[in-house]
Amino acid sequence: MDVNAESSLLQPANRDGGIDQDWAGDDQDWWDWYVTLAENDDAPIALVAGPGLPDVDPADDEQLRVELAAPTD
Repeated sequence: MDVNAESSLLQPANRDGGIDQDWAGDDQDWWDWYVTLAENDDAPIALVAGPGLPDVDPADDEQLRVELAAPTD
């Protein structure tokens, strides 16, 4: 899908130039255009069940304190 095609929500002033141009529309126009980037007509529509969550007990306060205090990589 060409997001810069004539039928897109991208304003005409923004279709030809690079990314350094000012946006010609308002915030809602930009948001509408941005959301079109996620359009995928080939995506499956039916929902399927995922693997679910693991069957584990929740961490207690001490376990959380230790985990949150540990450095990250």
